[in-house]
Amino acid sequence: ACDTERLRLFESIVQPLLERARHGRRRQDFFHDALEVRTFMDLKAYDLAGVAEKKRHNPGPLLLMFMFYSRIYEKLVGKQCGVDVPLFTPIDLEARSLGFRAVLDWAHDVRLMPAKVGRRELERVFCTVHQGGLPPAERFASKITYGEFVRLVALIDAGGEPMDRSVIDKSRTRCNESRVERTRRLAKFLNFDNVKKVKCRLHDCYRDVHFWKLSDGADFSKEARAAEMRSRPQWTVAPLAPARPAEQAQEAAAIKYLQQFTWVTSKHTWEEFEAPFVDMGASVLHGTPRPFKMTITNRGLSIARLKLEVVGGGPVRLPWRDLELGPGQHADVRIETAPLECGEWCGEIVVSGRWGGADPATAAPPQA
Repeated sequence: ACDTERLRLFESIVQPLLERARHGRRRQDFFHDALEVRTFMDLKAYDLAGVAEKKRHNPGPLLLMFMFYSRIYEKLVGKQCGVDVPLFTPIDLEARSLGFRAVLDWAHDVRLMPAKVGRRELERVFCTVHQGGLPPAERFASKITYGEFVRLVALIDAGGEPMDRSVIDKSRTRCNESRVERTRRLAKFLNFDNVKKVKCRLHDCYRDVHFWKLSDGADFSKEARAAEMRSRPQWTVAPLAPARPAEQAQEAAAIKYLQQFTWVTSKHTWEEFEAPFVDMGASVLHGTPRPFKMTITNRGLSIARLKLEVVGGGPVRLPWRDLELGPGQHADVRIETAPLECGEWCGEIVVSGRWGGADPATAAPPQA
């Protein structure tokens, strides 16, 4: 049958590429040493329930902060004893893991305290969110859960933020912001939209601030206990006044907004093919389009001028315009099946590159 012939043709073209991949050949050795091509399929476009377990979400910026400050003192004590305590392994979100001492460290490290929020305000918020049923004076000897930490962040009013100062006459202006708007502003200040930036900042805090607490060689377990005692208020702390119904609705909306930063959910789950080819399967009329990706990297020593062309193959959507890549730079090309007709095809996606006065190079990953 025609379909079988197309499949066998595709297999005969792909087989040499797979053999090179199994022998550890570099990706740029498949076509040209100055042009590297990698191809990917999106696993989320396929039903893999019977093949593999569902991938766990990665922790988001807010959960990373909770993990870090829940374990930082345990990490330092273990470091002094020669025991490695990982900071970002899975954590029980219902366990009481974060003490007020760590909350103060967090507020200092992210530059909320003292400029944007005071210690007295943090104490009142901590006393309010702690739902353990303890008297207010005893809550600071206990810890809070992740859900209570999210509420703590939602209740913080960063009243001293520079955004409150007029850009025209530098006067202090307090607009009538809702709780959600203030929480959005705080999330932007803490870079919650960039999980990599938050994680790098936590690593910097460990290296530049917390690790140096071990420098004097003293028994850090005693230092940790002393820091715990110093963090407890020496005065009576009253919880925040009960919120009115409208304020409770605003608080719930702010908490819901912050909960999106608990996990990082990606739109795509890219899995690389063993070699630079694209296997799109059979096309079904009016079927669901399936996304693929091709990454082109310039491994040459000068600027490359790239062109791309589809030769043969079935209907696909491939947005592209010719571009230039500097040495080491890469470009991602999105490819999507266009289910306009039924059948199987075998073609090529031809990538052409030119480097100054050098001869042009071509890479042609097979596509079916």
